[in-house]
Amino acid sequence: MTWQVIEPSGRTSARPHVTNDAAARLRDTTLPILVAWGADDRAFPPALAERFCDEVATVELVMIPDRRTLIYWDQPERLAELTVGVVPRPVASG
Repeated sequence: MTWQVIEPSGRTSARPHVTNDAAARLRDTTLPILVAWGADDRAFPPALAERFCDEVATVELVMIPDRRTLIYWDQPERLAELTVGVVPRPVASG
């Protein structure tokens, strides 16, 4: 599958080879993957995230409402909350 997003202006907003390569490399992983995506992202439309998530079985897609590309800048607390739910905690020794 080749992914390409065409904006109304006619220009390509995402580099399909980057997304294709990432999906191919992660397709067989057993690790949990979180994809937090801005629901109003114009540079990387949500359809791109959905297609990526369809390719990788262990992905959890979370759409952040009223946000665009820079979720880590706009909503760092929300991103941290989501990340804590995915990253395993170390087991205390002793």
